[in-house]
Amino acid sequence: MVREYNRRLRPYGLSYVPYFVLLLLVAGDEGLRPSDVAAELRLDASSLSGHLDRLEASGLLERRPDAADRRVIRAHATDAGRALAARLEPIGRALCSLEADLDAAALARIDRVVQTIAAGTAQAPERGAPALRPRAGVVTTLRAATLTVPRSIVGRILTRFAVLVEQRTGGAIRIVLDLPSAARGGELQTLVDVRSGDVAIASVTVPVAGNLIPDAQLIELPYLLDDFAHAHAFLDGPFAAGVLADAQAFGLEGLGYAANGFRSVTTRDVAVRAPADVAQLRLRVQQSPINVHLAEAFRAVAVPLPFPRLAEALAACEIDAQENALANVAGLELWRSQRYLTLTRHAVSVAALFANAEILAGLGSRAAIVRSAMRDAIAEQRLQAERLEAELHAELARRMTLIELDEAARDRFVAAMRVVDDRIARALGPDAIARVRDASLAARPVPTLA
Repeated sequence: MVREYNRRLRPYGLSYVPYFVLLLLVAGDEGLRPSDVAAELRLDASSLSGHLDRLEASGLLERRPDAADRRVIRAHATDAGRALAARLEPIGRALCSLEADLDAAALARIDRVVQTIAAGTAQAPERGAPALRPRAGVVTTLRAATLTVPRSIVGRILTRFAVLVEQRTGGAIRIVLDLPSAARGGELQTLVDVRSGDVAIASVTVPVAGNLIPDAQLIELPYLLDDFAHAHAFLDGPFAAGVLADAQAFGLEGLGYAANGFRSVTTRDVAVRAPADVAQLRLRVQQSPINVHLAEAFRAVAVPLPFPRLAEALAACEIDAQENALANVAGLELWRSQRYLTLTRHAVSVAALFANAEILAGLGSRAAIVRSAMRDAIAEQRLQAERLEAELHAELARRMTLIELDEAARDRFVAAMRVVDDRIARALGPDAIARVRDASLAARPVPTLA
């Protein structure tokens, strides 16, 4: 059916999806936001953008700021677009009234409609007639983005998720991975993009999500979680569920979490064995309050920097040190500019997986398939977390000088990090610290007696 639409519309510079985009814009007298069009046609905003660009270049639509809110851009059909839509309406109605299997008689009927259009005798539709919508055959493309590397747990989750969605929908939904995303604005920009619908699904580390949902950053409170088993139990618990629920107020749906490994400190020319060794170093941190407080605890100079700029900033000696999960240290080949890796393991790097709620709702019954595919991808990769961390540890040991902390040294880092609790308590209240610490205690596995 789609092929037949494309064949009939090609002489007019259109194809299946742009034709229905144009019809929707004609029906919307006050213009439509791109996200509205994407939801109506069950398209990802990123794939829709190209169609809008081509329609605009053809003079069939124009983008204008919303009269009430100039931050919002609406797409409007031009006079030329309205005229073309009116001229092609008979083709659309003829095709839309038929089943997908077109016999010779049906094709002959459409040919007669095309001939009347060519002869200029077709009747224009009445103003206000409803725009036609695609009936079947459109492959919905959803863009999923993460700034982390494909080898990481997050990267593996999204890669597996893409496979599961395509399998379970019979190819009706396709996930296009932006992996790793090169968004210069880093995770803050990614968070904005998923809220606006430019990205359908994205992973955002919880400290950065904390700019929107304050409790999210508490998940990376220093020395909150002991190991992967503890982290996974905590992420399945009520505190983490509450953070995902709070995302609904911002047009997001939380699909789950990924524990991407333990964060540790790397340095260029200082062997860090105690918190004081980081003092006065320019330490790159994520763009979030809790990470700035982390640098304060080290008495380092905090340099908030988007993740895509990290490797180049280290290479240019703009910063001296950074802290990250092992997967990102290896994926960015930070050994090229960093000599030492101190296994502080001061936090589990946790990414929240968010979907644009409007786009997800627009999938109808298939939204449940997307949700279950993400749950299953997360569950599968949890089984690989310990093995991957061990592999990364061995690989980095060959390329960097690894510094392991004994119990006494670790205790010194734990004591130094209490400053972070104090600073967060001032901002969010002492009850916030108590709630997350209590949730961590409840999630800690009970030792079994031999």
